[in-house]
Amino acid sequence: MGKNGYRRAVASDVLRYIAAKSELKNWHGNRESLEEKLYEDLQDDDDIIFCYDLNSAIPEALDKLESDGKFDEKYYIEYGTGAGNKYVEGTLDEAKAEADKGASYTQCFYCIRAVDDNGNPAEIICIRLWWSTKYNPDIDDDDDIISFGDFGFYGSWQDAK
Repeated sequence: MGKNGYRRAVASDVLRYIAAKSELKNWHGNRESLEEKLYEDLQDDDDIIFCYDLNSAIPEALDKLESDGKFDEKYYIEYGTGAGNKYVEGTLDEAKAEADKGASYTQCFYCIRAVDDNGNPAEIICIRLWWSTKYNPDIDDDDDIISFGDFGFYGSWQDAK
């Protein structure tokens, strides 16, 4: 039991809370936005939890959902040309792999965006920059490039934050 007779929160409490709320079971945003929503909802609910418990209970619950394959984040791949953009679900690494499948010689960067709570593309999470020169391993230290020969290459994925 915690202070005032309430018991400490554990991940199973958070999982039960998510299961009881249809808006959370069918979440359209990414893990970070869901985590923010859970902190916001649960901090003010004295019957469920104390604030200090949330720091471990929420991430643990979301890790469990993710490992069980029940929580895929949604991303938006934007190729910078207005064509071929698409939504994907899965891990960020899976989204990167999917984005790379669509890489083509456009001379534009491409990026992966988060998806907001309404299902719209939001902030850029990571980006592949275009370099209009032949890749030279003696100069460039990128090891994960997509080359278009003498015309240029996409550098490694970079975090936007």
